[in-house]
Amino acid sequence: MATINAPRGVSFQQDAEVLRKACKGWGTDEKAIISVLGHRDAAQRKQIRLAYEELYQEDLIKRLESELSGDFERAMYRWILDPADRDAVLANVAIRKLSPDHHVIVEIACTRSPEELLAVRRAYQARYKRSLEEDVAAHSKGDTRMARPNRSFYLLVALVTAFRYDGEEINTRLANSEAKILHEAIQDKKFNHEEVIRVLTTRSKMQLMATFNRYRDDHGTSITKHLQGDSDDKFLPVLRTAVRCLNDPKKYFEKVLRSSIRRMGTDEDALTRVIVTRAENDLKDIKELYYKRNSVPLDQAVAKDTSGDYKALLLTLACGAKGIERRTPGAGRIIVHQIVRGALVYKKNLPYSIQAFPGGGNFDKSRKASSYPYYFLVSVLVLLSDIVDLDILITVRNILIMVHRNCNSFDFRASAGMISESFACCLQLLIGLVSAFRFEGEEINKKLAKSEAKELHEGVKDKKLDNDDVIRILTTLSKMQLQATFNCYREEGTSITKNLPNNLKNEFLTTLRITVRCLQDPKNIGTDEDALTVTRAEKDLKEIKELYYKRNSVRLEEAVNKETNGDYNDMLLTLLGNDV
Repeated sequence: MATINAPRGVSFQQDAEVLRKACKGWGTDEKAIISVLGHRDAAQRKQIRLAYEELYQEDLIKRLESELSGDFERAMYRWILDPADRDAVLANVAIRKLSPDHHVIVEIACTRSPEELLAVRRAYQARYKRSLEEDVAAHSKGDTRMARPNRSFYLLVALVTAFRYDGEEINTRLANSEAKILHEAIQDKKFNHEEVIRVLTTRSKMQLMATFNRYRDDHGTSITKHLQGDSDDKFLPVLRTAVRCLNDPKKYFEKVLRSSIRRMGTDEDALTRVIVTRAENDLKDIKELYYKRNSVPLDQAVAKDTSGDYKALLLTLACGAKGIERRTPGAGRIIVHQIVRGALVYKKNLPYSIQAFPGGGNFDKSRKASSYPYYFLVSVLVLLSDIVDLDILITVRNILIMVHRNCNSFDFRASAGMISESFACCLQLLIGLVSAFRFEGEEINKKLAKSEAKELHEGVKDKKLDNDDVIRILTTLSKMQLQATFNCYREEGTSITKNLPNNLKNEFLTTLRITVRCLQDPKNIGTDEDALTVTRAEKDLKEIKELYYKRNSVRLEEAVNKETNGDYNDMLLTLLGNDV
């Protein structure tokens, strides 16, 4: 439960006037500021900011920044921001530290709901003109990124891009299976094994709790007790933080508060972060846990370790009210179920079919998973990113994970012979593509473009196209930045698509080629006419028709008319601009 005492029926204009008066003249009336903002929820604070700006043509946040100072100013600044914007600021501060604070990134990624995390990613992009995953990837160094040559840095990126199922259903059989997988990895001290990362970054929180409970029942102790190792290993503490946040976030926050107060000198950043971010969520429950663990009320501990207006604000936030309702997911996912189901069921010569979405799929289990050609979806996925909202792409991502899970009987180990390494990399790229929330602006970094072009060139030259950096570049950079990167690559003599191996039997290479072509020039991609017509009819089909004619010396309308018939023919010709 929340602790904020937010009265209803307040006048936002009167609140704005009180704040204006508190900041006017000599000195600042900090008590008046706390009495207003300390008792308003996020929606009310936003309305106060709008009313203040309308009345005085001034940004309230900037005015408070100029009037306040020290820990009080930092706490008030974080409090007055919208929750998603606040988390974006916290994430950026953590990333930009000389030694990045990965615990804050994990905390935000693992304790927020799927919709809240999505809102944080949107806010981060709006504020910093870069995607959150791009900055996390760029600043993930040391053991967290390179603890293992392959994929280990994906823990952080995968956590911040996760859009987990938020329901309460659990699969007991899956919990048993994955508890065993986790135990084997921990027993062999392969903490950064791709299976561990996969389980933590794709499963729902309820499913993970069932898995952790099964682990404790089978082995007599919690999984966190077994996540011990070399103190110099920076990857392991991040992994422990992820498990704690996913398993019992209230217990995790209690420990953060305890550590921030007990240490030599109070950790004001951690103390402020927990109280400010949880006051409208579950701070009341965290306070009860704190008292049970420490035999001292949190209010008393905070009052003892802080002072002045900073103490007054924290104590105000630690007292009484109703939380904010969580937003519901967008309705766009209904569309994607039809798109993906149609693509999978009606595509010619596919060796499988999906019987129903979102309930699950039935597959030809006699075939190896590597025989299922997922790469044909890449064109649709990349092109869809131009015309649909992120809710739809996130649903595609979850469908891919679900389909893969069914194909592999809940196992992702290429070494077991169930899937090829190429197929595993293919799926990694696909999930990265539909998880991406790219910056859409036109700004480019020429130095970065040259550096990334060099990475791509080395990957092509050494035939190591499935390495972390190639996938990172294609799934995190903005499309304008990628265009600049591809142009820098071409300056070496030829385009990247000309240098990519053309091996149709290799799922990953085929997927990679289509991805690069879609990102480089979506109008020149050779996907099926039906899918291309439907998805591009309201975008750039006219230009695509011109390219088609130049390339084939036949009008697209004539080709479509020859290959189709009936009502389907009429619909496609109408979309192409022909009168039927």
